[in-house]
Amino acid sequence: MGPLLRQLYVRQAMQHLMDQTQWVRDILKGYAHPTYGPVPVSPPNPFASTYEKDNPYPYSVGDATVLLRSHGWAVHRSGTSVCARPGSGAGQCGAGIRRGQRLAFTLQYASGSVTGTQEMEAMASAFSRVGMGLTLKSIPFDESVAIAPCDPKTGSNCQWQMDWDGSGWTYSPDYYPTGGEIFETGAGANKGGYSNRVNDANIAATHHVSGPQALTRYQNFLAQQLPTLWVPWAPAQLSEVSHQLRGTLPQDPILNIYPETWRVTG
Repeated sequence: MGPLLRQLYVRQAMQHLMDQTQWVRDILKGYAHPTYGPVPVSPPNPFASTYEKDNPYPYSVGDATVLLRSHGWAVHRSGTSVCARPGSGAGQCGAGIRRGQRLAFTLQYASGSVTGTQEMEAMASAFSRVGMGLTLKSIPFDESVAIAPCDPKTGSNCQWQMDWDGSGWTYSPDYYPTGGEIFETGAGANKGGYSNRVNDANIAATHHVSGPQALTRYQNFLAQQLPTLWVPWAPAQLSEVSHQLRGTLPQDPILNIYPETWRVTG
């Protein structure tokens, strides 16, 4: 399915079908934050750009439909959409996509989470509104993590089409939200094998250029290019802390605790 997923318009249509507001409200009961790009937009911080905060791809079945139709797809909302105009020119499906190819994918996801399953089912339901088929396959978390790393150049360990392990991402241990650890070509955590020369140059600039311009350029490019589908981030922990216990905040984003900073008052 590489030729399909390499098409930016396909990824854009998918992102337009991610109703993050509804997921946060109805599935995650408000205990989550939307994600619109590689830099977290919540809690409020000085690193997230205006472009990213504004959600470049708000939920819209209409926008997703227009993207597919304008690129040569016959959209069948009661079935599966197919490529009607193959080719790599304007208004065509794109290189490597044959006439009659079905717009359908298999998504493997980590089992064991009720909300995770509900999110994947919501995604499949939304995708079907533009005739985009999504077959769901639950697998153990350990298996999802183990088989996820893929090298698209060699084809090594690339037997999956879409994968969600539910673990999220934390910038650590440096916390500065540049993408060298996850989105740079060949990075250890770049499980999907995303590779883009412009992105690599943008990441390199964030390592060497002071000021916000480099970070803004990096995150705006990836927020628009969609190296992954952005989904809500649900905190993995709820904490109840006595008013008399100080030094507990802010909490560590990877859930470590630091009793040496705690003190009791009153």
